[in-house]
Amino acid sequence: MLTFILLVLLSVLGFKKSHGFKPSRIEIPNEHEKSNIFENSTTASELSKSTAWHLPLMKGVMKGQMLHVRKIDDHPNKWHSCYEVTCENTWKRHCPPIDSLESTISFCYPAIVITGLPKGGTSATYELLKKYSGSITMFEKENCPYTRRRSHWEYFHTLPKASDLKVGQLIIDGCLDTQKNMMLRRLLHDPETIYVVMTRNYADLIWSSYNFWCKREYDGLNTCDNTRWVKSTHNRSIDLFHDMVIKDKKNLLSNKQSPLHGDLARPCINAGGFIKEYLELMLWNDRGGQYITRGTDPDHTVILASEDLETKPILIWKKIALKFNMIFKTSDSSGNNDKENSNIVLVNNINNYIFSLGNFTKTRTNTQENKGTNTNIPMKDYKPGIFKISNYKSLRDDTRLILNECWKADCVYTSQVTQHQYEACEKESQFMNG
Repeated sequence: MLTFILLVLLSVLGFKKSHGFKPSRIEIPNEHEKSNIFENSTTASELSKSTAWHLPLMKGVMKGQMLHVRKIDDHPNKWHSCYEVTCENTWKRHCPPIDSLESTISFCYPAIVITGLPKGGTSATYELLKKYSGSITMFEKENCPYTRRRSHWEYFHTLPKASDLKVGQLIIDGCLDTQKNMMLRRLLHDPETIYVVMTRNYADLIWSSYNFWCKREYDGLNTCDNTRWVKSTHNRSIDLFHDMVIKDKKNLLSNKQSPLHGDLARPCINAGGFIKEYLELMLWNDRGGQYITRGTDPDHTVILASEDLETKPILIWKKIALKFNMIFKTSDSSGNNDKENSNIVLVNNINNYIFSLGNFTKTRTNTQENKGTNTNIPMKDYKPGIFKISNYKSLRDDTRLILNECWKADCVYTSQVTQHQYEACEKESQFMNG
């Protein structure tokens, strides 16, 4: 009898082994395995051949597919990291034949990614950067990796070809999903990308988010669709918002009692380190767990106050452009290079690409009731903090005072890193103009 049981166990184990019961996702080491597929490449430099790596089965790589990646070291546009990727079938046909021209592609990853924060003026910043004549934008503002069940091979095809990118051009993306951006950063071995973070007065950001987004746990499964945009059927008011803030200040607010998402779901409890913790724990920090990320650093980050978009759009552009050592001159006959509200032209010394405000100061994008990155509103109709869904009433003063108090410590930090003095912490802030 014992012999029979042993035979049964051995047969089961043998069956499992023969059928290769493998996990659906392979946890890869911190440094991806080296690939020698480019050893005979005529386009790869000796350095890049020795530093090529491959991406085995993981989130974004199909079963039966292997992606071999190398950096293109000698691309003339040094503002970008460019790559060559070869797709190889291991046992399924998710790639073109390995000996075909279609099995290898080359692309350049964006030099600028506007990665945060939602409702912080990111759409307006994206529109501002498009005013640079050397800009190359995505087919959609938020061209994020790991979306719509799209594989990395498919995502790489959406990026500009390396052969099409000229010196002086800037590829710009507006993906706001910081975790996904940092996950891909790890896979691409630290691309030379500048990450733009837009901040905003915290009370204004919370109030805008409250009137813009819906959440199924709060608003109902049938009324909040995949856009997560507030609709006329949802219930929003200055008094409901005030009660929510009070309840959270007392640490009594549950997730279902808040229509906000992520850290904003606790509008008072999480306010004290909102920007600081986002930067230091998510953007500038390597994260482990199920979704491993590779953080960037302050040198590859531009932190801006969205309030400056209204009054100093040229300053916003300059802060970003200086990361690329651009050289400017003005076409203004007075020679004044600091006329923030005029339609002056700043000229880069490479290929004569220019930056001009154009009609930027006349419209706003994806705001108030005009939702969507392709939807604009004339500036004369733009009324910050006023929303139809909450009966066109402004945030209550007593609510703002509570949120200011909750945000105070982070307000001081945000004023310092943006060089913008927020009134919410004017007395406490050590920020010095000049």
